Amino acid sequence: MTNIIAFQTDPLLTLKPGSDTSLFLAATATERGYRCFFYEPQDLLLKEGTCLSTGTFAHVTYADHACQVQLQEQTTLHLNEVTALFIRQDPPFNMDYVTNTYLLELLKIPVFNNPTGLRATSEKMAIFKFPQFIPSSMVVGSWTPEIEAFLDENTHVIMKPLYYFGGKFVEVLSATDRETAKARIVAALHTHHHILLQKFLPAVYTQGDKRVFIIDGEVSYAMNRRPAPDQYLANLAAGGSAHPTALTPREHHIAETVGRYLKAQGIILAGLDLINEHLVEINVTSPTGLIAIHKLYGVNLAEDVFNSVEGSCRPQKRMSDR
Repeated sequence: MTNIIAFQTDPLLTLKPGSDTSLFLAATATERGYRCFFYEPQDLLLKEGTCLSTGTFAHVTYADHACQVQLQEQTTLHLNEVTALFIRQDPPFNMDYVTNTYLLELLKIPVFNNPTGLRATSEKMAIFKFPQFIPSSMVVGSWTPEIEAFLDENTHVIMKPLYYFGGKFVEVLSATDRETAKARIVAALHTHHHILLQKFLPAVYTQGDKRVFIIDGEVSYAMNRRPAPDQYLANLAAGGSAHPTALTPREHHIAETVGRYLKAQGIILAGLDLINEHLVEINVTSPTGLIAIHKLYGVNLAEDVFNSVEGSCRPQKRMSDR
């Protein structure tokens, strides 16, 4: 079975036609002559060393800045028989997610993003590989005196759980209201076990952030995401708006440096989040925004993704053939 692209996603009918990057990738795959097969993570199974899944073929097209999905037959596929597979479900990044990466590691086809690379590139933690680019930050699993010291050093602190997405459970804490800040941190630790505390960058109120796309290690297009008035979350899913932007020399240097690391990890599509020339997150599990880029610039970055995918799918020449 050839010319099939498999997508491991959240339920197909819950994906948003006007913004979902998985659907946009599928529409581009369809234009390039592939059939698209969608399945959910819990439907993946391993039997006697073979990965297979029950899912649905869908014909996906893109027009007027939105995708249209036509469901086709439901079937079970041996995933080694497809051309390539995309891991595209949203976090939480938990043991169910990790288990799926173990299963998908066994495939002999190209998988994007690479399952091993996904485990090695925690979206909130990976920024610590680049301490020269990040705001003052710490990760904690319990209340410690170091948190008190961190609150002494920073007027406002942003608190994030490590394994969610889209601004979920993110809070800004005032260090001057120490009792409330401590109560919120302790509550978050109880719920999420580990959290990221980061110096809050107030420039986000007026400047928003920048989402920079990295495709196969190369710096691609970027957009400026601006939060709604009096809000600090610039995520499009949280009410932010997208605008054209250009990168400063420092931002481009950050993106190039991180891009080299991501390519080595087998991460073909990533989104870096920058605020005030600081790296705050590296999105690799299900980076979104390609439709927004198409709306802003009229370019289809999914074409660049598939150029890299097809390069990975070409059989390598044997030494005897060279």
